[in-house]
Amino acid sequence: LLSHVKHIKIAFFLCPLWFLANCSYNYSLSMTSNTSSTIISTSSSLFTFIFSVLFAKEIFHFDKLLGVLICMGGAIMVGLNDQSSSNGSDSVSGDILALTSAIAYASYTITIRVKCPSDNQISMFLLFGYLGILNILILTPIVIIFSLTNIINLTSLSFTVFGLLVAKGLADNVLSNYLWARACLLTSPTVATVGLTLTIPLAFISDYLINDKIPQVVQSIGAVLVLIGFVLVNGIARKIWNYNKKYNKQKSTEKTITSSP
Repeated sequence: LLSHVKHIKIAFFLCPLWFLANCSYNYSLSMTSNTSSTIISTSSSLFTFIFSVLFAKEIFHFDKLLGVLICMGGAIMVGLNDQSSSNGSDSVSGDILALTSAIAYASYTITIRVKCPSDNQISMFLLFGYLGILNILILTPIVIIFSLTNIINLTSLSFTVFGLLVAKGLADNVLSNYLWARACLLTSPTVATVGLTLTIPLAFISDYLINDKIPQVVQSIGAVLVLIGFVLVNGIARKIWNYNKKYNKQKSTEKTITSSP
């Protein structure tokens, strides 16, 4: 297991990327429509794949690229279908922030893969613990300065809201980031990032089971495309094809041996 000092060094590299990805995405939600934000955010899987091939030595396969594009297409279909219910307004600055978030998120993903040697050599609990400490040490003085200069207003931050923020952070950000980061090391950054889009079909299933809400045709097609893209990115289709090729070759050899005198 890596030492505490090395964990801190890795967290130091991740800290600005993590903050930039989350901050730019949250700001983009208030400056552009939910549709634009959803569509642009899905581009993070494409950036992750490109960065992973360039910097993380991930082997390029056409079916992986096709899977990423199909997955993005499914998410875009769902986003466009929700456009009529979106109350946000599009703006260039909001779209730029959403794109910045996608690139920063992809960079954050690749940094974890490059800086973390293997899953059994690093403690994700330690890593994210130090990441949180660094964020507190670096950002708290900035928040205090912004509050004193009235750039931000913290008077509406009640104990109830603060408690809900902490609960959401523990149940959502900490758990999801921990599982996703381990997935990056156990599989690949591309597989882990594309896997996040599985929230789309899972959301439709939960809507149906809890709220008895049946997804529209376009939404269903988009969800199926997400699943197909995930299968392609995982290389399952390639593995099945290679297995069938090997099996047919073996059968052909056996038939030749059987038919020979």
